[in-house]
Parts: sequence; C-alpha cells; structure tokens
Amino acid sequence: MRPMKTACFCAALFCLVTAPSWAANDALAQAQSVPTGERVANYLQTMLTAVGQLLIIKHPPGMISDSNNTYRATVLYDPDRKVIQISLIGTQTDPKTLKALLEFTKDEVLSLNKTIQKDFGATLGDTDIDISYLNVAMNKTLLSYKDGRYSQDIKLEDGPVSKPSASDNSVPGGNINGMP
Repeated sequence: MRPMKTACFCAALFCLVTAPSWAANDALAQAQSVPTGERVANYLQTMLTAVGQLLIIKHPPGMISDSNNTYRATVLYDPDRKVIQISLIGTQTDPKTLKALLEFTKDEVLSLNKTIQKDFGATLGDTDIDISYLNVAMNKTLLSYKDGRYSQDIKLEDGPVSKPSASDNSVPGGNINGMP
C-alpha cells in the first residue's frame, strides 16, 4: 500500500509542477499573423548563420586574415521603416575589410531573392536592407550601409582603428547593449 501512496504523491506533484508550462504552451500555440518582413528576417538569419560558417572557405581576398576574425550576424525586421536590419558583430578594424564584409553580406542576401520571391512573395533591393558592423572589442559601430549608401560612423581613412583603453567609456554610433 505504501508504494501506491508514494506513486500517487509523485504523480500529483508532477501535475502541480508542470501545469503552468502547459498553460504557457497554449499561449505559444495561438495563431497570429506574422508580417512577411519577420518571416524573411527569420529565413535570412538562418542563411547568414550558415554563410558565417562558410565564410572561412568562400570570402573575398584579404577579408579574413586569420580564423580569429570571424563575425556573427543578427537579422531583424523593422516594421516602422519596413527594412531588414542586419547587425554584424566581430573584431575587424580594417576599413577595406569592413567594406568587403558588408558588401559580401549584402550580395549574399540579395542572391537569395529568387528563393525569397518564391517562398514569401517579396523581393529585396539595396534600400530594403540596412547593415551595420559593430566591433565588439571597441563597443562601436564602425561602418553602416543604409538606404543604399555606406556611412562610416567613426573615422577610418587612416587605416585600422586602434583599440580603446579599458577606461574609454565613449560609445559613438551604437553600443553592444542597444545593438544598432
């Protein structure tokens, strides 16, 4: 008789502990309309994750000098501006490398237009994507591509940017907490 009471007690405890999670799953299962931009951004996030892994093999000459200079991409949809925002995060500082990386990313995204058109009924153009590069070590956005044009958020013409000292708290152009 004692093992039966223990089993019943365990079953009751299990139900009490897991009941709130069942309620949360119902909320996740609610059908809602998702904007096409959100769906495209999710698709691009998946594709750019794969491209990031392939970048060591397929990259413009001089874009990666060693395996420590990789990058990560975050893709979001901005419903107010109706654009796809791509944030690249890494440790590059060389202006030519940064521009090559943004250009490579833009070209890869635009090369997916055939699939985007087929699966989502949309086509992306140069002005439909914003790309920014955040140097995580410096906590600064170094280069942006917006409305079909490049803009440097800090001066890069004189070659690679030096890394800030530990006491440097300035964050022009964006920061790691408020991702540009």
